[in-house]
Amino acid sequence: MRVIMALVIMTLASCGSGTPGTADDEDVSEFVRALSKTWITDCHSIQNQFQRRIWQFNRDNSYRKRSYVYSDAQCQIGQIRQRSANEQGQFFIGKETTASTGESVREIDLWPEHNAQAYYGVYKLELDSLYLSGKTTVLSGTRPEYRSGTLSGIVYHRQNQVNSIDENRILTPEEELPAIVGDWMLNCIEISPGLYNHQIYRYNADLTFSTEAYAYSDPQCTQNKTPIVERTQTGIFQLGQMIEYSDDFLVREINMTANGKPTFYSIYGRIGNTMRVGADGSINTPGNDPEHRVSVLWQEEFKRI
Repeated sequence: MRVIMALVIMTLASCGSGTPGTADDEDVSEFVRALSKTWITDCHSIQNQFQRRIWQFNRDNSYRKRSYVYSDAQCQIGQIRQRSANEQGQFFIGKETTASTGESVREIDLWPEHNAQAYYGVYKLELDSLYLSGKTTVLSGTRPEYRSGTLSGIVYHRQNQVNSIDENRILTPEEELPAIVGDWMLNCIEISPGLYNHQIYRYNADLTFSTEAYAYSDPQCTQNKTPIVERTQTGIFQLGQMIEYSDDFLVREINMTANGKPTFYSIYGRIGNTMRVGADGSINTPGNDPEHRVSVLWQEEFKRI
């Protein structure tokens, strides 16, 4: 017998209450078994990032969610796990209900570990396709009475050898290179009262680089453009290994040798087409040799242009 179910998973913003449970007086073990697989999306764009997401549901009612970000629309270049989007916990299937489109769906409650906010949604499972809902209001999914019933357009497919992701893969420097080649721009920012800055980093496939930086007198960076000589340079670069930066972020070593200057040993962090570069060297990590490599990222983000 063909089983049709439905699943919506929300991103929640505010604290809610409620207790996990299943449909009243209904054996939902059949639905748990049907959902207990690994589900993966095709490459799609969310908030200007190309990504693939994975949900893994297990028969012991545990689940795990992961997200991977890429530099290209085919999700082939620059795979990075978006650790901030990782999640695991327990799920509880509820009663059958009706989505806003009139489709038959089934309730699901997601309870992340560490007492994080519970998610109240619905899901639709049809053969080897899983449909998840999206957040429609600020309160969507935050409490059982605010359960969202609107399915999103993103389809999760049952994972197989063709669409699977190597989750333990760490890109080599050679694999990382295509992901950073191109122009990266820092939008206009204030660097001191009444003085604004705009920068461009350019990385080339032949391992050469150039940087441009300009100062302006207005917040739009349009007036009194003046080159910042010490930040305008050319040279060569070398990519190193990935290293831990924080609990939810990996960075990569980069050595930059500008013409006529000593090598600067730094780091950068990239998620898809967003990059943060190493800050100017500190007293303890000035960046003048590998043992004293810059260890702090600049808070401002560069965007690929």
